Amino acid sequence: MKNRWIPLRLKHWVAGLAVIVGLSAASQPTQAAGPDVVVLLNGKPLSFDVPPQIIQDRTFVPFRALLEALGANVWWDGATRTAYANKDGVTVRIPIGSKLVYRNGQAIQMDVEAQLVQNRTLIPLRFVSEALGAQVDWKPASATTPLTVFVQTASSAANAETSPQIEVVNGDGRVSPDKMQQIQNLLQNGRIGQKVAQAFRLRFTQPVRVYLAADKAGYRQVMLAQPAHPVNVDEVAQFTDGLAKGNDVFIPLSEHPAESDLKNVLAHELTHVLFFQNGLNVMPSWLNEGLAWHQALQLEYENLPNVVSEGRKAELKQYILKVKQDGRLIGLLSDSEQTIAARPGYNVEIQDWAAVEYLIGTYGYDKVLDYLSRSKQLWQDPFRSVFGLSAQSFETNFNAYLDNLIQRTDRGVQITFRVTDEFHGQFLLLPKGQTQWRVYSLPPGEYTVTVLPDGTVSGLSGGQLRQAAGAGEIDVVYVGLALEQEVVEQGNGVRFAGFAIQYGYGEYFLLNGWKSFTNGSNDYLETNRLLGIEILRVQSL
Repeated sequence: MKNRWIPLRLKHWVAGLAVIVGLSAASQPTQAAGPDVVVLLNGKPLSFDVPPQIIQDRTFVPFRALLEALGANVWWDGATRTAYANKDGVTVRIPIGSKLVYRNGQAIQMDVEAQLVQNRTLIPLRFVSEALGAQVDWKPASATTPLTVFVQTASSAANAETSPQIEVVNGDGRVSPDKMQQIQNLLQNGRIGQKVAQAFRLRFTQPVRVYLAADKAGYRQVMLAQPAHPVNVDEVAQFTDGLAKGNDVFIPLSEHPAESDLKNVLAHELTHVLFFQNGLNVMPSWLNEGLAWHQALQLEYENLPNVVSEGRKAELKQYILKVKQDGRLIGLLSDSEQTIAARPGYNVEIQDWAAVEYLIGTYGYDKVLDYLSRSKQLWQDPFRSVFGLSAQSFETNFNAYLDNLIQRTDRGVQITFRVTDEFHGQFLLLPKGQTQWRVYSLPPGEYTVTVLPDGTVSGLSGGQLRQAAGAGEIDVVYVGLALEQEVVEQGNGVRFAGFAIQYGYGEYFLLNGWKSFTNGSNDYLETNRLLGIEILRVQSL
């Protein structure tokens, strides 16, 4: 279910609305006996001269035996105590004793170090296998069988895993052919279903139907036409912008005008269907919805710069902090029906997302995958077995975390940006609450400017003051771009543009970009690039 997104604030400049699993170890790890672990590669057991080890609940295996079995070229640099593997253009570098590993030169933080055991280099099986394109699953030990780890190579997985069968249906008969084709392209070319399944290491086991409706009236009509429609259809149609029920997805297109919105809602609802098909509808609603939000945002922003995606996430977090500060936050719910029945006056699913982000940030994404696996296998109290505390205790910790965020103080912000050869004009800054722009003429290059809470600006030289049209907003730092010559876009001229850097609860983030046209209209954009200026980072001090 996708509840309506409620903007943080309704101001004129507001734009509407993986994972690497690291495994680490202490210098003196706790290890389990090797024979208790069996590793199957494409269904066949692997043999190792040093048995697999369980180190801090993670499976470690000798790197050469595993990687050569995966088809990689491997080598060892004794001088630097570093293991290397290369396959299909991917090179993985694994320094012993470091919590950083490198995939094609990109550093990735792990929580467990690679180990030397019995003069052999042992590596975290899941991380390295997935870094080279394999899939990993596992089955816990029982009274008669050992812990079993299943590794499936990409080529084998491609043969075993077909694309999810997704049929797109013109539910109310009022969806245009172009819109139908757009949705089909997103699902087929964008591989949304495959990416959702891969993110949770699950598979769609049955065909899926996506029913499209032109608007909310058609949305209600299409749901009512299904034999197993929700009992409270009117409330569902009013308060949600998408629904998954069983193997069916319902989407009112009027609520998702942008392609990014469509990508988000498709990923969100397909996550619910995937969980349903894998028996995971037993998990609490807040986890189900929070994980759907997490994955939907991952895919919506997969091709956008971090400063944009982190800005959206910060906006969501600010929203829920305001709800918490106002004393309106309700508890994490176990049943989706409770959300509609509670009518709390805010989007509870954003609270669910915030709780899941805190869960991932505290325990790691790998633990979440463990939780899904144990829930699928109907373990008793899988939450406690994976995370080491009750769901109620986690909620207490989550609320304390939100309280701590609310108490943060304003220390200022550093904004890093790039001026390209395309920009011809002046760069302006308006600190929050101030009445005068700081105006600079900057040659091409990369700059970092610091803006303190009292309006002090440092990092740029030669600035002049220019009176603003009105007082600056108390929680926004504006970046302005005054062009030397008018730029014509779609028949309208642009002379002034910029970015809004939002502040709240001790945190600054990029909210949106904007353009002011000579005809008096404004355009608000979810971007970090405008007219030759690129915002690279927004860092709270």
